[in-house]
Parts: sequence; structure tokens; C-alpha cells
Amino acid sequence: MPRASISVRSSVIIAGVKTKEDFQNVLNSAAKIADQFGKTTNVSLFSHAGDVDGPVFHDASGHATQFTQGELSNLKVNWGANSTASFYGCRLTHHVHILEMNGDSYRLKQSRRKREPPSCR
Repeated sequence: MPRASISVRSSVIIAGVKTKEDFQNVLNSAAKIADQFGKTTNVSLFSHAGDVDGPVFHDASGHATQFTQGELSNLKVNWGANSTASFYGCRLTHHVHILEMNGDSYRLKQSRRKREPPSCR
């Protein structure tokens, strides 16, 4: 019985973005390769979440900013059929203090001991 051959070409764009403009530039890059790979079927954004729904970006001076409803509706995406957009965000880093410490880690010592044979302890 002959086998059907399906030829599907796809592309994944992974990019770090800092500003809203960077994000729109990634969407524009996807649109430029649509003739070769097809329209955009999925956009996923992993980011810190702000006080308002949605991702946090930074402006030219480094201040946190978010999309307004108007900016979101004006994003230009070359959507394909059955497309999705997902935002994965957390607010954890907005509530922590980063402490830099020097010295041996208790957990590292404990982990190393578990790997040593009993005769070496």
C-alpha cells in the first residue's frame, strides 16, 4: 500500500525582547517569512507580569511599562487559521530581594556528601 507523503515546513522564532518595539519587530520578522513558512499560528510570550494584565517591558530609560488596550489592538500579526496567543507571566520577582553571598553552600555540601561512598566520609 503506498504511503502518503505530507511536506510541512515550519519555523520557530525565539527572541529575547526588552521593549514593546522589540516585540513588534519579532512579529514583523515572522510576517516577512510567511511566504516561505506560512502565517503565524502561535505567539507565546514569557515575561514578568505587571499590576495590569499582561507582560512587562522596559522603555528606553529602563522603566517598566505595559501595553495599553489600544497598543494591543494595534499589534500587527499575520495570523493563520486557528491561531493562538499566550502570555505566561509571574509576579514573583517583584516581591523578592536578591542577595549575593560568598562562601560554601550548605545544600551543595549536603548534595556532595550523598554522592560520596560511605568510606570517604
